[in-house]
Amino acid sequence: MPHKITLTGSATGPLREYDRYVAFDMREKGSPSAPKGLKKSTFISYTVFVAKKAFNKTGLTKKVSCMKKS
Repeated sequence: MPHKITLTGSATGPLREYDRYVAFDMREKGSPSAPKGLKKSTFISYTVFVAKKAFNKTGLTKKVSCMKKS
């Protein structure tokens, strides 16, 4: 069953294309109030994997979606 999600943040590197998916690294601001037991963070970095079929539906291209480092 497909799910729709919204990504916030900015890409920190180029897209990496593989056989069945596209991957890219993202960075977003951390939460000012972290859950109990966790340290507050200024930034959270993660890697996003998107199926090629889903990525193609976004209308983005490699050139447009490769954002400059922040």
